[in-house]
Amino acid sequence: MNKVFKTKNEYCHIFNDKLVITTSPESFDLIADYSKTINNMFKTLMVFFIFIPIFASLSAVFYNIDKIGLAVYSCIYDYLFI
Repeated sequence: MNKVFKTKNEYCHIFNDKLVITTSPESFDLIADYSKTINNMFKTLMVFFIFIPIFASLSAVFYNIDKIGLAVYSCIYDYLFI
């Protein structure tokens, strides 16, 4: 027995022995859906791990060379990624 209902961005498939969340209404290729999800999560983490140190470093450099306005703007961009 397979019941499917749509959440905001995914589909939830309810089987007798498991619960599967996919991006497609059909649950044929669960391994591809899982790899796509892991790939998207990895891209998101890389954005966090790359841009947060860049903007934090920029805000420190701008603050030390007395460019307070640029330091504030780069710090704001840093907080947007958190």
